Amino acid sequence: MLDLALDLLLVELVVALASVMDLVVDMVLVVDTMLDLVLEVDLVQAVDMVPDLVAVLGFVLLASHLLPLTKAFLHHSTWRLIQIFKGYEDKINKRTAAENDFVVLKKYEELRISSGKHRDDLRNTKNEIAEHNRVINRIKGEIDNVKEQLSSNTPFMSGNMHFVQLLCLA
Repeated sequence: MLDLALDLLLVELVVALASVMDLVVDMVLVVDTMLDLVLEVDLVQAVDMVPDLVAVLGFVLLASHLLPLTKAFLHHSTWRLIQIFKGYEDKINKRTAAENDFVVLKKYEELRISSGKHRDDLRNTKNEIAEHNRVINRIKGEIDNVKEQLSSNTPFMSGNMHFVQLLCLA
């Protein structure tokens, strides 16, 4: 939390220094304008403007000495901010990668469990089909036995044979 507060303070400082740079540029424009005015007005008025011009030039001189330091600080601060944001981006990317890995592993586990259930269901269905085939074969065997018994019995039964055959076909 302290790092975030320091980072925000650093951002505010960079913004403030950028404002100072803008002021220096504005002051240079003011000096330029004042010099133009000095050249345009008569000598008496120019003498009255000298103290103001000296004050402005003093500020510009001071700012010009601070300008390289300000530029260096701004460069370092910008580099630091870039590093901070790259760090945040790396954290987000790592977290996203970890979340993606978790989702993939979770989905894999769900599919593994689902395939196990399907395998069990398939095995049970296969066993049920085998049981039904055994029952069908047993019934077919019983039908064949009944047919043999009917064909070997009396002529009285032969009339009912047609009825039994119809039952077997159904």
